[in-house]
Amino acid sequence: MTCYERGAGPTLVFLHGLLVNAELWSATVPLLADTHRCVTLELPLGAHPVPAPPDADLTPGGIAAAVTEVLRERAPEGSVLVGNDTGGVFAQLVATTSPELLLGLVLASCDAYDNFLPWAVRHAQLTARVRGGVWLMVQALRLRLVRDLPVACGWLVKHPVDARLWQSFLGPARVDPEVRRDLGKFLRGVSRGDTRRAARELRDFKQPTLLPWADTNRVFPVAHAHRLAAAMPNARVRPIPDSYALVPLDQPEALAREIRAYVAKHVPPAF
Repeated sequence: MTCYERGAGPTLVFLHGLLVNAELWSATVPLLADTHRCVTLELPLGAHPVPAPPDADLTPGGIAAAVTEVLRERAPEGSVLVGNDTGGVFAQLVATTSPELLLGLVLASCDAYDNFLPWAVRHAQLTARVRGGVWLMVQALRLRLVRDLPVACGWLVKHPVDARLWQSFLGPARVDPEVRRDLGKFLRGVSRGDTRRAARELRDFKQPTLLPWADTNRVFPVAHAHRLAAAMPNARVRPIPDSYALVPLDQPEALAREIRAYVAKHVPPAF
C-alpha cells in the first residue's frame, strides 16, 4: 500500500473512498501539514495507479486489516484516523478491531448502518457481477453528462472538480485491467454486515471522535452522524454546510479547521 507523508507533529492518517485516491485530500492536507504529520494512504478502490497483488484480500475487512498494519508500522505511538466516504468504513473497522492504535477518530460523511454502499451508487455492486460491467461503468464515467447524474457523481460533489483530479480518479481503471479487477473484487465483497457490526461495536470506542458531516440528506444522511454520536461515549457532530459527500473536495478549509480544533482540544497531550 502506497503512503504519502507531509509535515511533522501529531500524526493524522487519511483514508479515501471508492473511485478516488489520495488526491482526495490534496486541498486538505496542506492546511494541516504546518503542525501535523499527515499520512495519506492509496487504497485499491479503483483509482490506484499500482494494482494490488492478485491474491490480495480486498474485502472491507481485508483492506481495514492492511490499514491496521500500516498504522502499526508508521504510527505505533498512536494516530488520529480520518475517513471520508468508503474510507470511513475502514476507519470504523479499524476503530473496533484495533482501538489501541488510535488516539482519535474522524468520520467525515461516510457509509454507516445499512447505507453501504449508499443507494445512489449501489448499482455498482450489481455491475461488478456482470462480465465486462466494471469496464463499461468506468468508460461511461468519462462523460460529464454521466458523471453529473445522481447515480454517478452528481450527489457526491457539489462544486466543480478540476479536470486533473477527474483524470487522477478515473484514469487508472479506464486503462488498466488489473485496476478494474481490484475494483470489481472490492465491489463484490461489500457487505452491510460490516457497517452494522461496526456501528454496534463503536459503542465501546472511548477515544474522542469527531463527525464533520455534510449538512444534507444526500448520499450520507446527517441523521446517521447524530445516531452514531449518540451511541458513542465520546463523540460530537460538526455540520459542514455547502457540501455533498466528498467533503475534502467541497469544503477542505472547513474540514481542516474542524480537524485542527478537534485535535488541539480533545486529543490527549501525550499525543
